Amino acid sequence: MTYFLNIILFVSFTFFISCNNDFKNGKSLQLENPIGFYGEKYKPHIDYNISSLLNDSDNLLGDIVEVTGKVTEVCPLKGCWVKISDVSEKKTIRVKVKDGEIIFPLKSVGKQINVRGILNKISFTEQQAINWKVHLEEEKGIFLNPETVKLKKEDLFEYRIDCISAEIF
Repeated sequence: MTYFLNIILFVSFTFFISCNNDFKNGKSLQLENPIGFYGEKYKPHIDYNISSLLNDSDNLLGDIVEVTGKVTEVCPLKGCWVKISDVSEKKTIRVKVKDGEIIFPLKSVGKQINVRGILNKISFTEQQAINWKVHLEEEKGIFLNPETVKLKKEDLFEYRIDCISAEIF
């Protein structure tokens, strides 16, 4: 009987850990209070606001940058990216993490964030841009017909910060 009980406990614990992909870093997509560090702790020394970063983006590609902004959107499925805006909320940039390494909680929306990471530019073909737009909407539960997607010039690229660490406050 004890052997059987131990097997049940082991299987239950294994299931719990495998289903809880944020177990490693203690953060969760559903975390009520998102305040704190994500990734490596660091002492922020903000280099840029989003507008100045984007204005000088081609000179900073591949560099580690630090930026501050307000979280306007979180990946609703995995918390693997946040979109942040500058003070005027006219300029935004996506901050991406490797899936499962950092999970940004949904309750991060509206909070201030400091981000440290590598600035990259992702270029898309027209088909990739359409697929990307469809994918982003599908994450929200909205299904687009790819044939109805209209592209603008700015849809063919995206500046993105590959996040090393972040602090939400």
